[in-house]
This record gives sequence, structure tokens and C-alpha cells, in this order.
Amino acid sequence: CFIMASDYLNALVHIIEVANGLVTFQLRGLEFGGTYCQQREVEAITEGVDENERFCCFEPGHLPHFLSLNAAFSQRWLAWEVVVSKYVLEGYSISDNSAASMLQVFELRKALITYYIKSIIYYMVRSPRLEDWTENVTIHQALQALDDDAYVDLDPTFNLHIDEDFDSRLQGISRNSFCHVYLPWIQHCANRRDKTVNSVKSSMLVTLCYALSLLGRRALSAASHNSASVDF
Repeated sequence: CFIMASDYLNALVHIIEVANGLVTFQLRGLEFGGTYCQQREVEAITEGVDENERFCCFEPGHLPHFLSLNAAFSQRWLAWEVVVSKYVLEGYSISDNSAASMLQVFELRKALITYYIKSIIYYMVRSPRLEDWTENVTIHQALQALDDDAYVDLDPTFNLHIDEDFDSRLQGISRNSFCHVYLPWIQHCANRRDKTVNSVKSSMLVTLCYALSLLGRRALSAASHNSASVDF
């Protein structure tokens, strides 16, 4: 059983069975922290059944070492009944896990980076100033090195675990690896423009997308450096 907690919300996850690559579980949301409902819920979870002295709508008490009628019915209703012996739960543990740490797993960060770059490409290709950028001589000169297919950016910000186009052989993000992942998306966005634009692998459009993807990743890394970290 796991209790996942954030600053404002708690959730209880009960793992019932793990087998054949499948996980059977129950998920129950708890009340917002700091509210009266959450306080009563915690009290209801932690209070002992021997404190219940109710009989229907009355509170006549109960005999020593016996449960009240309401408590007896409640415990019978909530009790587990062993139907198949091989599924007997031998151990039970509860741990408190911060929900914030769950957002730093590699798969979620990798998906974030991928959609982030696709968003950059989409808005750049759809920009009405795209033709001005691709024909600008100053931009051509600044990005001349990125025209080479053998170019690779070795910034330590890039990592195999979170960058889908990371070239493990060159230990960086090369133009070839970038095109292998994002060239179909660039061409798809370019084909939906009213005005046609050259979107072949060696075009200035691809070079500009490649450069902005590197810049965007650096900006995202700098913005999140103080609030989150991932250890590899």
C-alpha cells in the first residue's frame, strides 16, 4: 500500500496483485489536506474499533473485551475473506511517497522534451516570417556550421535518457540523429503551409529547426535547473 502525497492532495494506492506483467490495484483519493473532511478521514482511518460504543442509533456501550454491535457489523463488512489460499497476503507495508518525485522519471521527461521540440518546429514553420528567416544572409552565416551532416552538439545538457534524438555513438545530438527523428514532422508541418517551402534534409528550414531545438533544450534546462534534477 502506498500513500502518495503532494502539498495539497493525498491518494492511497493498494497493490493487490503483480503477475504476468500486469498490476492489479485500487486507487482511492483522500480529501485535501488542511480541511475538516481530511481531518475526519484521517481520524476514521486511525481510530480503534474498540472505541465504538454505538448500537444502531444509540450509544449504550459494550461489554468489556467485546465489540459493540455497530463495530462488529462494520468489521465483518470490511474484513477480507480468503477464497483462494494461494492469494493470501502474507505481508503488508505502508510507505509515504512524494508525488513531486514521480514527475522526474525518464519516460515523462523524454515525452516532455519530444513534444516541446515538436511545438517549437510547428510554431516556427507556421510563422509568417519563415521566408524572411530562411533567406536572411546573417542567419545563413551564423548557422553555416550546422549545415554539415557530420555536425554534432556535445553539450552535457543533452542525455540519452531524455533526448530521443541523442546519438549514443557520438555522445551528442547530431544533425543526422535530429533528422532521423524530427524530419517527418518538419515536412508534415511544411506541407500544411499555404506557401510551399523547401523541406528536404539539406534545406535551410531543417537547419533552422535543428538550431532552435538545441537552443530550446538549453533554455528549458536552465529554467528547470533550480527546481528539479535528475541523477544518472
